Amino acid sequence: MSDTDKITWIIGDIHGMYDPLAALVSHLDNERLAKFVFVGDYIDHGPSSKEVLDLVMGLGDRAIPLMGNRGALAAANTL
Repeated sequence: MSDTDKITWIIGDIHGMYDPLAALVSHLDNERLAKFVFVGDYIDHGPSSKEVLDLVMGLGDRAIPLMGNRGALAAANTL
């Protein structure tokens, strides 16, 4: 399969909801996958923020994690 036949999925607003994210990634992760682009808001609201971060980081080079507004706020508050 050529690179032009591969699909990039853009996922955002996860908000600590590990189970739905894991199900979605499992469903979409196949030979046609090029990359997952995560557009932020990984944490907050849901019960599993750490697990969400572990899943995204565990995808390695198949994931492009971007910082959302909550990540920017968290970073600003820690500096």
